[in-house]
Amino acid sequence: MSGSKRLVLIDQAVVSGTGFLITVVLVRALGLGVFGTFALIELGALFALSLQQSLLGQPLLTFAPKQPDAQRPSYFAAALRLELWFTLVLAVLVAGTYGVYLDHWDAPATLGTWIPVTLTIVSRQLFAYLRAECFATGRVRRALCLDLLAYPTALVVLTVIWSRGELTLARTFWVLGGAASIACLAALPGVAGRGVKPQSLRETGAKHWGFARWLAGMSVAQFFASNSFLVAAAALLGAPAAGAIKAAQRVMGVLHLGFQAMENVVPVSAARLLAAEGMTRFRSYLTRILTLGFLATALISAGIAIFARFVLDLVYEGVVDDRMVLGLRAMAVLYVASFTITVLQIGFRTLETTRVVFAAYMANTFVAVVSAQPVVERFGYAGAVWGMAAQQGLMAALLLFEWRRAGLTSARSSSA
Repeated sequence: MSGSKRLVLIDQAVVSGTGFLITVVLVRALGLGVFGTFALIELGALFALSLQQSLLGQPLLTFAPKQPDAQRPSYFAAALRLELWFTLVLAVLVAGTYGVYLDHWDAPATLGTWIPVTLTIVSRQLFAYLRAECFATGRVRRALCLDLLAYPTALVVLTVIWSRGELTLARTFWVLGGAASIACLAALPGVAGRGVKPQSLRETGAKHWGFARWLAGMSVAQFFASNSFLVAAAALLGAPAAGAIKAAQRVMGVLHLGFQAMENVVPVSAARLLAAEGMTRFRSYLTRILTLGFLATALISAGIAIFARFVLDLVYEGVVDDRMVLGLRAMAVLYVASFTITVLQIGFRTLETTRVVFAAYMANTFVAVVSAQPVVERFGYAGAVWGMAAQQGLMAALLLFEWRRAGLTSARSSSA
């Protein structure tokens, strides 16, 4: 394993590991009810982050390795300016959304969470872009340093506040937003002072939009497809049900180590192989990743499902109930499908055929949105968690069908 790939794995271990431990702290400190509220607020943040990733992060990882050396400075300068504009618009939208509801909610309590929630969402957006730029330029060590500053800092502060019995929802967001802001400030010396010409800005914006317009639509579709059952559970069964689902889902975060490492490494490697060695080498590389990764994910998921209660008792001692056990087993199945989706999406993005992924997500979203409420009403919590797993399975099947239909399997490539 090369040094850069080793650093990527270390980085993802830091991000996934601390994210998992933060969840443990929050579930134990806040309880499933308040943690469920935290998880629902985070849905909005994840929605904004998915849009940012599709409009800026993923195009950056795809186009940056293909840029001639002479054009890279102007490209990165224009991409950064687009990110700053996106962050500004997001800040206004988040603040405005909370402002609209201040009259309908308990104003002092709402205002107490409004500022830290806005800070968290905005700072995370900017930090995600700065991280993506590090990976796109091969500065993996710098990305690791920034993540070490952001994530462990938040974990330590949250743990200290919890140990004093003073952790609340608002303080949680203050800590998360503050840690991300500190990391952004630390990254500024590496990006400050970049000038950008209007023509370069227009060209980069048009290029990103031409590539990402389907990804942006897909992000919206993916959000509703992935969260329809969770929202239905929260609305029909209460915030504790949402908290139980998210707590079980976070246990599967061990697999995010591999998933996120793939998202940071495989798109760049696939783009370089496609540009330098052609379609056959590209197909062979993606097929190998898909086959070996699927087997590894299935084995890990099966082990977690079999020993679900033991794993949960180990992690959330004193909080575990039967809902969480059932949820973890469903999430184990879900993550096998999620791995397949991740690899196939990388392949379609590298080929710049994102319309296929968009169409699959639209079909999947329609099924999820239409079925979520009646399924949860009929089958309760079990309907919510197994509905989530079935929805991911459907998405994986649709993408795999399109991949085979396009002749992108190893069997087709070997005969070509």
